Amino acid sequence: MKRGILHLGKYVLLLLFLLCFGYILSVSSKIGGYQAPVIYYMDGASFSADTVNSMREEAESGEEISWTAVRTLESQSFSNETLHREATGTLLLLDGNSSNLVAASAELMADDRTGCILSTEAAWELFGETEISGGEIICNQMSYEVRCVYEDSEVVILLSAESYSAETDAAGDLSSNDLSELSDGSGRTGAADAEEAEFDKIVAVPGASLNDAQRSEAIETFETKYPVGEDKTDCMIYQRLSSAFVLLIPALVLICVIFSGAAKLIKNRRKIIQGIIGCAVLAVLIALYFILFQIRPSIPADLIPNTWSDFDFWKDKLAGFAVSIRHLLYADKSEIELKFFQPLVRMSAAAGIGVILFILTLLGFRADEGKAIADLRGLMISLICTCITEFIVLFLLHRWGISPDESRMLIYLWPYFLVSRYAIKLMCP
Repeated sequence: MKRGILHLGKYVLLLLFLLCFGYILSVSSKIGGYQAPVIYYMDGASFSADTVNSMREEAESGEEISWTAVRTLESQSFSNETLHREATGTLLLLDGNSSNLVAASAELMADDRTGCILSTEAAWELFGETEISGGEIICNQMSYEVRCVYEDSEVVILLSAESYSAETDAAGDLSSNDLSELSDGSGRTGAADAEEAEFDKIVAVPGASLNDAQRSEAIETFETKYPVGEDKTDCMIYQRLSSAFVLLIPALVLICVIFSGAAKLIKNRRKIIQGIIGCAVLAVLIALYFILFQIRPSIPADLIPNTWSDFDFWKDKLAGFAVSIRHLLYADKSEIELKFFQPLVRMSAAAGIGVILFILTLLGFRADEGKAIADLRGLMISLICTCITEFIVLFLLHRWGISPDESRMLIYLWPYFLVSRYAIKLMCP
């Protein structure tokens, strides 16, 4: 009875462990699916509407980076007069395309004077649902038509900076801190007698078709051409951290296999023939690991200097990395960073829990090791039970709406571990 409970308990632990790992894979897929922008934080007067206009005039067709200037207004009031609903939240004024900030079914263009985009939370507050394209809201006493809704847990509404400044000026409500505008014949905002508003940040999105080296070169060209400054966060760091969390548990599996094999070889170091066979088996197991999980160790191209003695390159990279980490940890997060940061935090928590569950699962299998994989029959029984457990895991993940793209890693992880332990036991009897 006790042995049966122990045997069942270890598969319950395996179930929980694989559920946690499946969630990590799913979140990583979500983060990896975003285009990673570079966010430049501006210091007020150095980035006014005039500066934005100058940048747009200098822009050339075919540039590899699309960018949007953003101004953030907190604690703004919005209303839906038809349903008599009101909400208070963040208003984002954009000079550029909204697709650089949020993923939605439609885009808000820079010259769209009558449209807006709502977050899902804003949609619920103002309409009580999210299927609201074509609905109307009131902001600053002016009416705007909802173009689409994007996913966000905060009340956020996106407007064209040009539309907001023009309508505000027409309504006579322009304050000294609001965006001012005079028509200059180009369709873009220009300087006015009132004090110009200042944009908070520039969100620059490199083309999706660029590889790491081309992306790095495009960003360098963008920074050289435009006065965006050095205070920035490259959101590629979020994707690289998520990849590190994904590989954490598989790396622990590989470490356990290598250490177990090395310990076995050291114990039988005086047996030359068996030692050679053991080394070959261990090499095959390591090669099988990289083949099964399709892991190709490499250094990102943008982290490789032209010459290894280019110490200024390493200094700049380290400084940029430090700034990104500082912003990641301490800076107030806007909707742009939050779509990376929030899932990354959840993933880091899941990774910590996953490591604990991996250790407990490992101890559970070791406690029942005598009969579990001591022979081929025991190994086959363990593999069958593991496959059943994995089927349950995949079913539960699907029911919960979690679909990890890297399901290969989830399916092969524990069977690989069991087979490796069995092979290590046999390689040096």
